[in-house]
Amino acid sequence: MKTILRIFTPLLALAMLFPIPVQAEYDEGIEYRRITPAAEKLTDKPREVVELFWYGCPHCYHFEPKLEKWIENKPDHVGFERVPAVFVHPQTGRPNPKWALHAKLFYTAELLDIRDKIHGPLFERIHAGGKHIHTSDQAEAFFAEFGVDTKTFRNTINSFAVDNKLRRAIELTRRYGTNGVPTLVIDGQYITDGPMSGGHEAMLGVVQQLLETDPE
Repeated sequence: MKTILRIFTPLLALAMLFPIPVQAEYDEGIEYRRITPAAEKLTDKPREVVELFWYGCPHCYHFEPKLEKWIENKPDHVGFERVPAVFVHPQTGRPNPKWALHAKLFYTAELLDIRDKIHGPLFERIHAGGKHIHTSDQAEAFFAEFGVDTKTFRNTINSFAVDNKLRRAIELTRRYGTNGVPTLVIDGQYITDGPMSGGHEAMLGVVQQLLETDPE
């Protein structure tokens, strides 16, 4: 027994210094896929994660607490950006009006510097309160709750800046090749979602695994 221990102890020490590589838990083509060619990065950080979402999506609403916890604990070298997904009709080429309106609300809040204030409450209003926002009047009333007067809201949501950001959101939704939300894009190179990965926890697992590997 002592002989076995004498042999085993040095081996254990070596194993602690040089851990045996663990096989990847998530595989390309199964839990995530490659974006070809890679999309532009949206942040100036070495690594980044982008979330595509829609305020009207119940899956996005339930994913939000898990994502917020991940954001709070993410490494400093990892940038994070939200993009409101906007799909277009395959025949008319026109954006879905509900998704477009919600994207404009996101960017209106961004320009008014209240995005962080309205982001969670807007989800809560729709999914917990059952008060959907489908019209400009409903959106105007919601923003009024955060001290935004009618003139400021209308001037901002109808501005060239918001329109530009909406067009960019439409293009990014197309560029990433997503067909649902919530979706996560890693470094502009890989994409994963709930159905692909197997759930919200798995989505973040894919992110963690890819961020632990060297970028290509």
